[in-house]
Amino acid sequence: MRCIPTALAVAGQGRRIRESMEISAITHDDLRCTVACAAYNEIAAALLGGAAPEDAVAVGEATARDLRSGPVVDAIGYGRQLRPAMLARTGQTFLADDAAGFVLDSLSLAVAAVLDPRPFPDVLVDVVRVGNDTDTNAAIAGGLLGVRDGVAAIPASWLSVLQFVDEFTAAADTLDRGR
Repeated sequence: MRCIPTALAVAGQGRRIRESMEISAITHDDLRCTVACAAYNEIAAALLGGAAPEDAVAVGEATARDLRSGPVVDAIGYGRQLRPAMLARTGQTFLADDAAGFVLDSLSLAVAAVLDPRPFPDVLVDVVRVGNDTDTNAAIAGGLLGVRDGVAAIPASWLSVLQFVDEFTAAADTLDRGR
């Protein structure tokens, strides 16, 4: 959930993948985690570059395939099949760790979220309603939704209670100017 700044700030794909994996390895030095972060950031970078969500997810999937991580490829594929509204309604995810913070579950939910055509708040609320590790899942899905939809999609009522909103806005402006 903390790797997305790399997608926003690093232009070169090879460097972005390497740094994404290095950042993940600081606390989650497992190939599934490091490759999941690289694939996630490649999805985010593709969205930032103007790719449609489906095309961006294909970029992330290709990254996982190139890095030879079948479990990450499978998690992305499973995410393509999930529908956040249905998950929230039924409470049944059929995810390996039931959305309790396992990296592959969170990646699947993020993929499902970014492919959901509904507005940012509707999708993100449903990701939270899935339950379990709600803050992790929402942060990871929200990152991709934010890149997909932009800050204007975030409800003003959410921003008004966000601690450090001015600092986050200034940082986003700095990143945007650097692109």
